[in-house]
Amino acid sequence: MYILKNALKSIARSKGRNILIGIIVVVIAISSCVALSINNAAAKAQQQGVQALNITAQISVDRQKIMQSAQSSGGNMRTQMQNFTEPTLAELQNYATSAYVKNFYYTLTSSINASGTLQPFDTSATATSTPSAKATTAPSFGGNTGNQQGRGGFAGGFGSQGDFNIIGYSSEAAMTSFVSGTSQITSGEMFAEGTTDLNCVISSDLATLNSLNVGDTVTLANPNVSTESYSFKMTGIYTNNSASTSSSDSNRRACMSRFNT
Repeated sequence: MYILKNALKSIARSKGRNILIGIIVVVIAISSCVALSINNAAAKAQQQGVQALNITAQISVDRQKIMQSAQSSGGNMRTQMQNFTEPTLAELQNYATSAYVKNFYYTLTSSINASGTLQPFDTSATATSTPSAKATTAPSFGGNTGNQQGRGGFAGGFGSQGDFNIIGYSSEAAMTSFVSGTSQITSGEMFAEGTTDLNCVISSDLATLNSLNVGDTVTLANPNVSTESYSFKMTGIYTNNSASTSSSDSNRRACMSRFNT
């Protein structure tokens, strides 16, 4: 009791000093609480951000490495490319089973020709004009030289390139342009996932050029095997809302145009 009375008398004797000390203590306490709150909020936000982060990994051929290897060893670039073996589907599916992989899909793109009256767009048309039908033959990559030809690859061993690209998807998740909304079905519908029927969707530009409608059949042929052809039923027509073809695209081959996919 004696100690308590003396403490109260001491506080009363120096009111100004003690009030100032009290204010400083309160400010320090509030600042500490705010700092701890910010630290906890930042740690929680970081954890949630990491959990929500989606990292996309792609397995593809590193042509630059193959070129460097050919140059350093004095080998032939064409031979290096021909001897390259891609990962098998079984190996890719093995990667897909990893605990670190949330989703796995793959696509297969092939260059093909039309069998019949189907005409591709001519990519040599100017950017301001409507692309016209192309009637020229597909360029060949079967030459004996080792020089690079155009922007599509290297000569020798690659066969003939067709005027169209046909893309196969392992699942709907692989159709990234449709998932993102860059491409949209405007007529008909998307073919069913997992179907064994030969169905396809084509661009509205290509459909308009060839007067095609949903339900029509298009026949596509292997440019390297004249007797190999497949008939596809059109289940839908889509539009591609990406940037318009620029003048820099005019030197590309027909199969590299988004219109001919």
